[in-house]
Amino acid sequence: MNYGADLKFSYRTPVVDVYLNHRLSDPWERARPDQQLRSLNLDPRSNDVREEASIAPPWSTLPWEVIVLMEEAVRRGIAAFTEDEAQRRGIPWLDLVRDKETGKRLAALVDSLRLDAYRPDALKGLVSADEARERWTALARFHAQHGHFLVTNGPYRLESWSADTAVLQVFRDLSYPVGLGTFDYLAIPLKAYVSKVENRGARLEMRAEVERVSKFQRSYEIVRTALGPASRDIEERERPECRYVIVGPDGRVVRTGAETLNKSGRFVLELGKLPAPGRYHIMSALYVGGNSVNPEITVYEHRVTGGS
Repeated sequence: MNYGADLKFSYRTPVVDVYLNHRLSDPWERARPDQQLRSLNLDPRSNDVREEASIAPPWSTLPWEVIVLMEEAVRRGIAAFTEDEAQRRGIPWLDLVRDKETGKRLAALVDSLRLDAYRPDALKGLVSADEARERWTALARFHAQHGHFLVTNGPYRLESWSADTAVLQVFRDLSYPVGLGTFDYLAIPLKAYVSKVENRGARLEMRAEVERVSKFQRSYEIVRTALGPASRDIEERERPECRYVIVGPDGRVVRTGAETLNKSGRFVLELGKLPAPGRYHIMSALYVGGNSVNPEITVYEHRVTGGS
């Protein structure tokens, strides 16, 4: 897209070929495989691999009820998946948007599938009859409101169209739990660090600092801040955790465990029940946001009275 000398956007569009080790047994359902394969840029000379659009439609992800609607429309002769098959059988080429007559027949089919609470055998263990009926009802409602069946799994809705244009409306469902920034913790993994250790004999208390993301428009920076008292409002994913290993005087591991932040904003390791006198080595690491890659490990000594 060219918006002027100083504003140009370039897009790379991938081409995906779909191959299946499957062929329908009913010849009426097969649309001359050589032409069908050529229409999808597949090799028609292959005897082992055949693409069947009714098994795996080469489209982006759709709700299952839309995929089933297309499959049933093809199976019942309402429309065909390919142009060649549509011409051979004298039926429309499947169009979920522009063909109004096909839309009316699809609407009647949706109503029939709703009454039967239909779902494919592969989904019967995952989708109950009531859930299936709700899905078909929602699909019928979508068609009545928007005039087409092109439901997508994304934030864009086809709003209007003509012979050479299409208008997509961006929408935001506030009840949807995944919002802006939900997956930032995967793109920007954060760490936590031990900032101060206090050995109080019967216990070890640690203060910590955690990394936070400071954002401004499309840029950001990572800053380290002191970790305060635990709060109920903090998300579970953001709760820091201290994991530790205690090695005894003889070099054997005597304890491993994990501690969460207490109300005073510290991690506390109880040391009063260590088994024998001597010098112990305690190794700890802090984790935040589920990031356990390359943590900073802190090692410190603790002496139990009576050791050499």
